[in-house]
Amino acid sequence: MKNEVPKEEKVYKILPFGLCMALCLWGIAFITSLREQETVQTQEETVSEEAFLSKIQSLEVLDGLQVSAFGTVIQSQDLSENISLNEAQLALLKEFMNRYMESLAYLDCCDFSDLFLNGGETLSVSSIRFQIGLRQMTPGADYSLLSYRYVLNCVSAIEQEDGSILVSAQETSIQVFAQTPDVESKRFSVVHTFTMVLKNGEWYLTQHEQADCLYLVLKSEGVEEEDIPERYVETVGEYLELIREQYLDRLQEETEEALDEPAEEADFPYDRAAALAYSYAYIYKRNSGSYVDYSGLGGNCQNYVSQCLFAGGIPMDIVGDEIWKWYDARISNTNSVYGRSSSWTGVDEFVLYAQSNTGYGLVAEVDAPYFTGEAGDVLQFGTEGDWRHAVIITDVVCDENGTVIDYLVNSNTSNLENYPASLYGYPEVILTKIIGWNEE
Repeated sequence: MKNEVPKEEKVYKILPFGLCMALCLWGIAFITSLREQETVQTQEETVSEEAFLSKIQSLEVLDGLQVSAFGTVIQSQDLSENISLNEAQLALLKEFMNRYMESLAYLDCCDFSDLFLNGGETLSVSSIRFQIGLRQMTPGADYSLLSYRYVLNCVSAIEQEDGSILVSAQETSIQVFAQTPDVESKRFSVVHTFTMVLKNGEWYLTQHEQADCLYLVLKSEGVEEEDIPERYVETVGEYLELIREQYLDRLQEETEEALDEPAEEADFPYDRAAALAYSYAYIYKRNSGSYVDYSGLGGNCQNYVSQCLFAGGIPMDIVGDEIWKWYDARISNTNSVYGRSSSWTGVDEFVLYAQSNTGYGLVAEVDAPYFTGEAGDVLQFGTEGDWRHAVIITDVVCDENGTVIDYLVNSNTSNLENYPASLYGYPEVILTKIIGWNEE
């Protein structure tokens, strides 16, 4: 039975004019590029995503009423070629986003057909059903939503030669899952692209794309941009089944077989609390004073995880054949005090380092029994043994019997805080347990 919010408790409030104006001013200042830099420059001022998040949180209570769902569209005009979206266009985007969030809340896809022309909702509905499929996949987990709040920030709106409007937007949301009712799971700067047209005096969508995992996998496999929508719709069911087979059945079997294996030991323990504190400090902003942000250069995920481990006391390693270091942005896989090793910023390379290192430096167990992880350990996601993404565990998720069934994680590039690992959408995942480090 679904753990639903009663319909009468779902309050949508129209903001007073003054607050709307204030939100718009905040929205103008909040323009992040696809490279997800720490702060962004507009014609008005620079403001961090952290400050903008606080604005979302402040909308939790309006006129003394608990808001279980809130949606608004923030219009941004930072580029000279942008057009100004009118009220009807903004209303269309807001209605889409409200139904989108409702679909995720109740794990039941809403009807979008009246918002689109000529069956243009097919791709969007496939994407939503993909997300719902992920949320229904973990046995014993209820990933319906008790509440949510979101802001859709329109980064650009450009009129095309055919008269359609191409809108690039970013969703920042706070979601409270029924499975983890005391935790606010946050997603920052999720990229959405909308195309809308005017017909018979009414605005309609013709297409909506979201840069989710399957979209990115298809792109990484060399599918041309214009062919991704069709390939997405064709493969989404097969892809979900692949995840179901490999991500659940295989992992459960491996865990049962390996539970009795002796644990690794290290000379010095890993400071998990320090690593987690660092991870929370640099989810949506970057430690640009010390490191380069690779969000727009292949991804910042492993760079972020390496920084977390270093903050947790794992020393840089330039001893022996296996190297793990950051001194500056130059690539260097030598035993020298300059540059960065491939293992610091590359997921595959870090897995190889963690697996192969002996003597001085990191002690870790790669591909450990999956459900034996704890806060501060690392997960790697990928396809066919090609590890593409890394995250740090913040907490374990248990079923009603206290059995671990999932994890909450923090990550970069996909900037997520306390978000369920199973909702990432990669078919393969391994646990790397961080034990500590050796002096020799």
